[in-house]
Amino acid sequence: MARSSIILCLVALSFVAMASATTPAPKKKDPGHIIVQGTILCKQGNKPIAGAKANLTCVGDANGKRSVVTVISNPTDAKGVYVIGVPATLPTGEKLIHCKVSLKSSPLATCKVPTNENNGIKGFGLTKVLEMTKIVLSEGGDDDDDDDDNNNV
Repeated sequence: MARSSIILCLVALSFVAMASATTPAPKKKDPGHIIVQGTILCKQGNKPIAGAKANLTCVGDANGKRSVVTVISNPTDAKGVYVIGVPATLPTGEKLIHCKVSLKSSPLATCKVPTNENNGIKGFGLTKVLEMTKIVLSEGGDDDDDDDDNNNV
């Protein structure tokens, strides 16, 4: 009886060992991304600016030490739309917080002087957060400035 109990115990332990050997190690939780989409418009005619660029500026916090992190978008498409995406936690361990989006540049000679209408220079805080399975989308404001100067963006 003792011999059969030992064999049964060894068989049970071998199944536990096989199960733990085939179970993948738990994955580290994805820290997520910050993705901002917006539209850059010229005040003159309220038209989209193709080829303009936006800045995403965030405060990076690593163990209480803070720094400023800036990412420049690719040029906007024909509809003036830009998308900027960055990891919420950088490889250096910095967590990005307090992000703002602002106008970087415009290719139009008739619409290239940025104004602070709608925080085009100062930066527009991210206002809408959409939580998805693995991505958090934030929407920046449209940089359509209402200044009366025809050269202003």
